[in-house]
Amino acid sequence: MNFHSITSFFMNIDYLCANSINNIFLTMNEINEIIEFLGKGAAFSIATVDENNHPQVRPFSFVMEWNGKLTFVTAKPKPVYKQIRKNPVIAITLFDGGSGKWIRISGNVKFTDEESARKKVFEVAPNLIDLYPKGHENPDIACFYIEKGEAQIYSFAKHTPEKEIRF
Repeated sequence: MNFHSITSFFMNIDYLCANSINNIFLTMNEINEIIEFLGKGAAFSIATVDENNHPQVRPFSFVMEWNGKLTFVTAKPKPVYKQIRKNPVIAITLFDGGSGKWIRISGNVKFTDEESARKKVFEVAPNLIDLYPKGHENPDIACFYIEKGEAQIYSFAKHTPEKEIRF
């Protein structure tokens, strides 16, 4: 290997590392943009796959940032929890009629039992105590986040995404 080949090799490694880092971690601005978009409706839809490999879609209204991740909450007795446990891939969408834009998010899900995530749920949405008595100590609470995913924001004016965020 000559000097030029070695230099090119390391330049390619630097480029790949820089782009990999940019595509793995969401910035706070990107997280806030996604959370703000999801907050434009009364609820957004999360799709999973059931035990018969059929799609299941249901409304969710809670999302937060936790440790730099888009984080959601559900209850362990619900079918959605069991479906995500079995097949940890979800899709999310919301249409904002006011702007004519919509967001699509998809990715792999991880669950966390970390107390900091559970506590933050009730800091962000204290009204959830009505659904989950005992607050963060309720054993039925299941916090989950998208570990590896992507989000696209579309509008009717374009056939391609206006913005893509990979994380």
